[in-house]
Amino acid sequence: MRSVRFQIEEPALGSILTASGAENEPLGIGLLSVPGRAMSKIGFIGIQAAEGDGGVLIARLVSGGAAEQAGLNENDIITSLDNEKVDDPISFGGLIRGRKAGEEVRVGYLREGEPGELKVTLKERKIRDSVQDDPRMKLSLGRLSEKTGGYPDVIQHDIPLPPELCGGPLFNLKGRCIGVNVSRAGRTKTYAIPADEIVELLNMKAAPKPESKVAAKRAPSKKETLEAIKAIRESMKQIESRLEQLEESLR
Repeated sequence: MRSVRFQIEEPALGSILTASGAENEPLGIGLLSVPGRAMSKIGFIGIQAAEGDGGVLIARLVSGGAAEQAGLNENDIITSLDNEKVDDPISFGGLIRGRKAGEEVRVGYLREGEPGELKVTLKERKIRDSVQDDPRMKLSLGRLSEKTGGYPDVIQHDIPLPPELCGGPLFNLKGRCIGVNVSRAGRTKTYAIPADEIVELLNMKAAPKPESKVAAKRAPSKKETLEAIKAIRESMKQIESRLEQLEESLR
């Protein structure tokens, strides 16, 4: 029996993945559908963002939120975060979610056309683990795990594992373990703890760990998002082709 070979680097969006059970039987195939992310103590700046001329418009401030306490105003336009230019609400939100509560960030902004910069200490985004009570989920196929949130870091894929089969490895098509499945969190949502977290937990010898992915996380650009969509579509074509081959073999 061979030992598990871990892959520390997270696969690209749209990568085809597979999971196995206790008897090495395949449990399904699916796609890496969302970039790895933190799920606890996620940074929250406290604004409602909108498209702005030259950046991200602060359409509304959350009362008592980090942005308001730092001195940002409604109708300010955020132009950068820690000197990284921001163009739209989606990429800006991704940059914020990649940071932890309590972390200080430098926010560049325009106020009535005049540039400025403030230091903002992020607060914690409260995420409700209420998917169990979602009536839409009660109508969907499959049961959910009792714990569907609050993990430090996860990668998300769409293999529909029943809760009792979580706990096993998640593989890429090269046979390398990229994580351990821990939760069936939605109809098309399964969470896995990334391989680098598992390696660290087991105190295994591995290549030097890169900088904390929470600190280094950045939102994908529009070009990267389009490329990921294209990769997912190509992966779906491969899956459909493979399914047709398997169905043909049964006839």
